[in-house]
Amino acid sequence: MTLDIARQIGRKQAIAAQLVAMIILELIWFFGEAGSDLANGLIFFIDAQINIDMLLFFVFLFGATWFWGGKAGMMIFADPRRYLVTGIKYSLRVSGIMVLYISVIYVMHNGFDPLFYQALAGAALVITLCVVIAWLWASRQMMLKMKN
Repeated sequence: MTLDIARQIGRKQAIAAQLVAMIILELIWFFGEAGSDLANGLIFFIDAQINIDMLLFFVFLFGATWFWGGKAGMMIFADPRRYLVTGIKYSLRVSGIMVLYISVIYVMHNGFDPLFYQALAGAALVITLCVVIAWLWASRQMMLKMKN
């Protein structure tokens, strides 16, 4: 196996894990918002999701995941025993980028209102948990693929 193949495996596994994690998170948010009226909930949920801020959120999320996934693949190729450390390291980098993006967008739309830190803490916790779980799963998959 070469470093280029390790980079490709890393990117593929990271993107796949992040995609699954985001789909599950979106479904949880949808059913939480929709409640018992699924049709109305779907309309409002789609309306909230279709805007430039959400599009840029996903572009940054998957762009950072693609970039750091390649780096993680090379790092796991070099030392497969440290796959957990690698997963945590790169998940926190991607989470940091996303929290920074969320805080900039929130301030642009709402300014520094009294609920800024509470809203940011809630969003940061959810996004960080989602990203960390996805990266831990992806780094384990990278390690298993590189061992074979």
